[in-house]
Amino acid sequence: MRLSLRLLLAILLAVSLVACSESTEDAATTTSVGRAAAEASPTITEQEPTEVPDEPTATIEPTATQEPTSTPEPTATLTMTPTPEPTSTPAPTATPEPTSTPTPEPTPTPEPTSTPLPTPTMTTDEIKAQYRGDIDVREIDKNVDAYYDWKLTYTGEVLTILQDSDRTLIQVQVAYPGGSDFDRVTIVVLYDDPHAGDGIFEDDYVSIWARPITMFEFTNAFGGTISQPLLSGDFIEKRS
Repeated sequence: MRLSLRLLLAILLAVSLVACSESTEDAATTTSVGRAAAEASPTITEQEPTEVPDEPTATIEPTATQEPTSTPEPTATLTMTPTPEPTSTPAPTATPEPTSTPTPEPTPTPEPTSTPLPTPTMTTDEIKAQYRGDIDVREIDKNVDAYYDWKLTYTGEVLTILQDSDRTLIQVQVAYPGGSDFDRVTIVVLYDDPHAGDGIFEDDYVSIWARPITMFEFTNAFGGTISQPLLSGDFIEKRS
Protein backbone atom coordinates (compact mmCIF):
# COMPACT_ATOMS: atom_id res chain seq x y z
CA MET A 1 0.00 0.00 0.00
CA ARG A 2 2.91 2.37 0.84
CA LEU A 3 4.47 1.69 -2.53
CA SER A 4 1.24 2.69 -4.28
CA LEU A 5 1.05 6.02 -2.39
CA ARG A 6 4.65 6.84 -3.22
CA LEU A 7 4.01 6.10 -6.86
CA LEU A 8 0.92 8.28 -6.80
CA LEU A 9 2.80 11.25 -5.21
CA ALA A 10 5.54 10.94 -7.78
CA ILE A 11 2.98 11.08 -10.55
CA LEU A 12 1.32 14.17 -9.02
CA LEU A 13 4.67 15.94 -8.64
CA ALA A 14 5.51 15.27 -12.23
CA VAL A 15 2.16 16.69 -13.34
CA SER A 16 2.72 19.85 -11.25
CA LEU A 17 6.13 20.43 -12.79
CA VAL A 18 4.69 20.11 -16.26
CA ALA A 19 1.91 22.59 -15.43
CA CYS A 20 4.39 25.16 -14.08
CA SER A 21 6.52 24.86 -17.18
CA GLU A 22 3.50 25.43 -19.39
CA SER A 23 2.47 28.55 -17.31
CA THR A 24 5.95 30.06 -17.60
CA GLU A 25 5.92 29.54 -21.35
CA ASP A 26 2.50 31.18 -21.61
CA ALA A 27 3.73 34.23 -19.58
CA ALA A 28 6.74 34.65 -21.78
CA THR A 29 4.63 34.45 -24.86
CA THR A 30 2.24 37.05 -23.46
CA THR A 31 5.08 39.42 -22.65
CA SER A 32 6.49 39.13 -26.12
CA VAL A 33 3.13 39.76 -27.66
CA GLY A 34 2.61 42.81 -25.45
CA ARG A 35 5.94 44.23 -26.36
CA ALA A 36 5.19 43.79 -29.97
CA ALA A 37 1.82 45.46 -29.63
CA ALA A 38 3.28 48.34 -27.72
CA GLU A 39 5.77 48.85 -30.33
CA ALA A 40 3.15 48.72 -33.00
CA SER A 41 0.51 50.67 -31.19
CA PRO A 42 1.10 53.88 -29.36
CA THR A 43 -1.57 52.95 -26.91
CA ILE A 44 -0.28 50.87 -24.12
CA THR A 45 -2.85 48.83 -22.40
CA GLU A 46 -1.88 47.43 -19.07
CA GLN A 47 -2.42 43.74 -18.85
CA GLU A 48 -3.17 42.26 -15.57
CA PRO A 49 -0.65 39.83 -14.43
CA THR A 50 -1.70 36.29 -14.93
CA GLU A 51 -2.17 34.47 -11.73
CA VAL A 52 0.02 31.53 -11.27
CA PRO A 53 -2.29 28.92 -10.17
CA ASP A 54 -1.45 26.97 -7.12
CA GLU A 55 -0.06 23.48 -7.43
CA PRO A 56 -2.68 21.39 -9.00
CA THR A 57 -4.56 19.15 -6.67
CA ALA A 58 -3.74 15.59 -7.26
CA THR A 59 -6.75 13.64 -8.24
CA ILE A 60 -6.86 10.34 -6.49
CA GLU A 61 -8.10 7.78 -8.80
CA PRO A 62 -10.53 5.45 -7.17
CA THR A 63 -9.00 2.15 -6.16
CA ALA A 64 -10.29 -0.62 -8.32
CA THR A 65 -12.57 -2.78 -6.34
CA GLN A 66 -11.35 -6.33 -6.55
CA GLU A 67 -13.85 -8.64 -7.96
CA PRO A 68 -14.87 -11.31 -5.49
CA THR A 69 -12.84 -14.46 -5.93
CA SER A 70 -15.05 -17.27 -7.10
CA THR A 71 -14.90 -20.21 -4.83
CA PRO A 72 -14.02 -23.28 -7.00
CA GLU A 73 -16.61 -25.87 -6.95
CA PRO A 74 -15.40 -29.15 -5.50
CA THR A 75 -14.11 -31.48 -8.12
CA ALA A 76 -16.25 -34.54 -8.42
CA THR A 77 -14.28 -37.68 -7.65
CA LEU A 78 -15.13 -40.51 -9.98
CA THR A 79 -15.51 -43.81 -8.24
CA MET A 80 -15.32 -46.96 -10.32
CA THR A 81 -18.41 -48.90 -9.43
CA PRO A 82 -17.94 -52.58 -10.39
CA THR A 83 -20.50 -53.69 -12.88
CA PRO A 84 -22.32 -56.61 -11.34
CA GLU A 85 -22.01 -59.81 -13.32
CA PRO A 86 -25.24 -60.94 -14.83
CA THR A 87 -26.90 -63.58 -12.75
CA SER A 88 -27.15 -66.79 -14.71
CA THR A 89 -30.62 -68.11 -14.78
CA PRO A 90 -30.47 -71.80 -13.81
CA ALA A 91 -31.74 -74.14 -16.43
CA PRO A 92 -34.93 -75.84 -15.45
CA THR A 93 -34.31 -79.24 -13.97
CA ALA A 94 -35.56 -81.97 -16.22
CA THR A 95 -38.19 -84.02 -14.57
CA PRO A 96 -36.88 -87.62 -14.54
CA GLU A 97 -39.02 -90.07 -16.32
CA PRO A 98 -40.46 -92.70 -14.04
CA THR A 99 -38.27 -95.77 -13.93
CA SER A 100 -40.06 -98.80 -15.10
CA THR A 101 -39.94 -101.48 -12.48
CA PRO A 102 -38.95 -104.74 -14.16
CA THR A 103 -41.23 -107.60 -13.50
CA PRO A 104 -39.21 -110.23 -11.64
CA GLU A 105 -39.05 -113.47 -13.48
CA PRO A 106 -39.68 -116.51 -11.40
CA THR A 107 -36.48 -118.21 -10.35
CA PRO A 108 -36.38 -121.70 -11.78
CA THR A 109 -36.32 -124.35 -9.17
CA PRO A 110 -32.97 -126.10 -9.39
CA GLU A 111 -33.10 -129.74 -10.05
CA PRO A 112 -31.87 -131.82 -7.17
CA THR A 113 -28.21 -132.69 -7.60
CA SER A 114 -27.50 -136.31 -7.36
CA THR A 115 -25.01 -137.06 -4.64
CA PRO A 116 -22.11 -138.99 -6.15
CA LEU A 117 -21.56 -142.34 -4.66
CA PRO A 118 -18.31 -142.70 -2.78
CA THR A 119 -15.61 -144.49 -4.72
CA PRO A 120 -15.04 -147.81 -3.08
CA THR A 121 -11.60 -148.19 -1.63
CA MET A 122 -9.70 -150.94 -3.36
CA THR A 123 -7.58 -153.35 -1.43
CA THR A 124 -3.92 -153.93 -2.26
CA ASP A 125 -4.69 -157.24 -3.86
CA GLU A 126 -7.37 -155.66 -6.05
CA ILE A 127 -4.91 -152.98 -7.18
CA LYS A 128 -2.23 -155.57 -7.93
CA ALA A 129 -4.74 -157.52 -10.00
CA GLN A 130 -4.78 -154.61 -12.50
CA TYR A 131 -1.13 -155.21 -13.50
CA ARG A 132 -0.40 -157.43 -16.50
CA GLY A 133 2.04 -160.36 -16.25
CA ASP A 134 1.75 -161.58 -19.84
CA ILE A 135 4.14 -159.07 -21.47
CA ASP A 136 7.50 -160.63 -22.39
CA VAL A 137 10.27 -158.78 -20.60
CA ARG A 138 12.24 -158.67 -23.85
CA GLU A 139 9.56 -156.40 -25.35
CA ILE A 140 10.24 -153.56 -22.93
CA ASP A 141 13.98 -154.18 -23.26
CA LYS A 142 13.92 -153.46 -26.98
CA ASN A 143 11.21 -150.72 -26.95
CA VAL A 144 10.42 -149.28 -23.53
CA ASP A 145 8.58 -146.27 -24.97
CA ALA A 146 5.90 -148.53 -26.47
CA TYR A 147 4.95 -149.60 -22.96
CA TYR A 148 5.33 -146.29 -21.20
CA ASP A 149 3.37 -146.23 -17.92
CA TRP A 150 1.80 -149.61 -18.49
CA LYS A 151 1.01 -151.55 -15.33
CA LEU A 152 3.22 -154.65 -15.48
CA THR A 153 4.33 -157.32 -13.02
CA TYR A 154 7.40 -159.59 -13.09
CA THR A 155 9.19 -162.07 -10.78
CA GLY A 156 12.97 -162.41 -10.67
CA GLU A 157 16.21 -162.59 -8.67
CA VAL A 158 17.68 -159.54 -6.94
CA LEU A 159 21.04 -158.70 -8.48
CA THR A 160 21.76 -155.48 -6.49
CA ILE A 161 19.84 -153.30 -4.05
CA LEU A 162 20.66 -149.73 -2.98
CA GLN A 163 18.89 -147.53 -0.49
CA ASP A 164 19.32 -143.85 0.59
CA SER A 165 17.24 -141.43 2.65
CA ASP A 166 14.67 -140.94 -0.12
CA ARG A 167 14.58 -143.91 -2.48
CA THR A 168 15.31 -147.58 -3.09
CA LEU A 169 16.93 -148.88 -6.30
CA ILE A 170 16.77 -152.62 -7.17
CA GLN A 171 18.17 -154.59 -10.13
CA VAL A 172 16.09 -157.68 -10.88
CA GLN A 173 16.97 -160.44 -13.38
CA VAL A 174 13.77 -161.69 -15.05
CA ALA A 175 13.66 -164.92 -17.05
CA TYR A 176 11.75 -164.80 -20.34
CA PRO A 177 9.53 -167.66 -21.57
CA GLY A 178 11.30 -170.60 -23.29
CA GLY A 179 14.74 -169.68 -22.02
CA SER A 180 17.12 -171.41 -19.68
CA ASP A 181 18.02 -170.27 -16.21
CA PHE A 182 20.73 -168.12 -17.70
CA ASP A 183 18.50 -166.49 -20.33
CA ARG A 184 17.41 -163.41 -18.39
CA VAL A 185 16.78 -159.65 -18.91
CA THR A 186 17.86 -157.30 -16.13
CA ILE A 187 15.48 -154.47 -15.29
CA VAL A 188 15.94 -151.56 -12.84
CA VAL A 189 13.07 -150.71 -10.49
CA LEU A 190 13.06 -147.37 -8.64
CA TYR A 191 10.89 -146.85 -5.55
CA ASP A 192 10.28 -143.43 -3.95
CA ASP A 193 10.20 -145.15 -0.58
CA PRO A 194 13.50 -145.57 1.29
CA HIS A 195 12.05 -148.58 3.13
CA ALA A 196 10.69 -150.41 0.09
CA GLY A 197 13.64 -152.84 0.18
CA ASP A 198 13.64 -153.50 3.89
CA GLY A 199 14.30 -157.21 4.50
CA ILE A 200 15.29 -157.82 0.89
CA PHE A 201 18.83 -158.72 -0.12
CA GLU A 202 20.84 -159.86 -3.12
CA ASP A 203 19.96 -163.30 -4.53
CA ASP A 204 16.46 -163.05 -3.04
CA TYR A 205 13.53 -163.71 -5.34
CA VAL A 206 10.96 -160.96 -5.46
CA SER A 207 7.80 -160.04 -7.34
CA ILE A 208 7.52 -156.42 -8.52
CA TRP A 209 4.56 -154.33 -9.72
CA ALA A 210 5.84 -151.37 -11.73
CA ARG A 211 5.41 -149.08 -14.81
CA PRO A 212 8.05 -148.64 -17.58
CA ILE A 213 9.53 -145.12 -17.90
CA THR A 214 12.73 -145.08 -19.99
CA MET A 215 16.11 -146.77 -20.49
CA PHE A 216 18.60 -146.48 -17.65
CA GLU A 217 22.27 -146.20 -18.68
CA PHE A 218 25.34 -146.58 -16.44
CA THR A 219 28.97 -147.75 -16.51
CA ASN A 220 29.80 -151.19 -15.11
CA ALA A 221 32.93 -152.26 -13.22
CA PHE A 222 34.76 -153.01 -16.47
CA GLY A 223 34.08 -149.52 -17.90
CA GLY A 224 31.40 -150.66 -20.30
CA THR A 225 28.11 -148.82 -20.85
CA ILE A 226 25.07 -150.75 -19.74
CA SER A 227 21.51 -149.89 -20.84
CA GLN A 228 18.55 -151.46 -18.99
CA PRO A 229 14.79 -150.69 -18.79
CA LEU A 230 13.86 -148.41 -15.89
CA LEU A 231 10.51 -148.91 -14.18
CA SER A 232 8.73 -146.88 -11.48
CA GLY A 233 7.94 -149.35 -8.69
CA ASP A 234 4.62 -149.43 -6.88
CA PHE A 235 4.80 -152.71 -4.91
CA ILE A 236 7.40 -155.34 -4.08
CA GLU A 237 7.14 -158.67 -2.28
CA LYS A 238 9.82 -161.14 -1.23
CA ARG A 239 9.31 -164.74 -2.38
CA SER A 240 10.34 -167.67 -0.18
